[in-house]
Amino acid sequence: MGNEPPSKILSKFLIRDLVVGSHNDDVWPCFYGFMPDDDSVPDTLVTVYDLEGTTAGKLMRGNTVIDYPMVSIMLRATSYGDGFNKGNDIKDLVDSYRYDYMSVGGSYYAILNAKRSSGVVASGQAAGTRRRYLFTLTYALTLKGADDVGEFIEGAGELNDLVHNDLNL
Repeated sequence: MGNEPPSKILSKFLIRDLVVGSHNDDVWPCFYGFMPDDDSVPDTLVTVYDLEGTTAGKLMRGNTVIDYPMVSIMLRATSYGDGFNKGNDIKDLVDSYRYDYMSVGGSYYAILNAKRSSGVVASGQAAGTRRRYLFTLTYALTLKGADDVGEFIEGAGELNDLVHNDLNL
């Protein structure tokens, strides 16, 4: 099984579900790990960052530690309203993820749950000469990785609402 960063996994889900564009798009491109700031990149964009995660402690059997990686979704926009509205579109989409999976980097990853810590937060303006507004959302994710999509189907049991999205972005 691969070991992709949570920011990359979530960014691929956002691109797949068309709430943002790929990093080559002109409309709301999505990046992970860095926010580019040059003339070749639109002023309106989304970047997903990895944060220090949180833990729920250990299971009594086997001493397995339950970790929840955290991500921050930062939006940059030229208009306050556009940035706030796009942030809410992303919030509504990520809040809906439950047992949703796809292929990322040759392995399969499932977002079992996404726990949001706040609504869309206005984070001020980006430094520089252009007036660009920043907005942030923060999530703790429950992720599962597998080499074979069958592991998700077999593990679903009575979860008939498992969504099959076998795209390799």
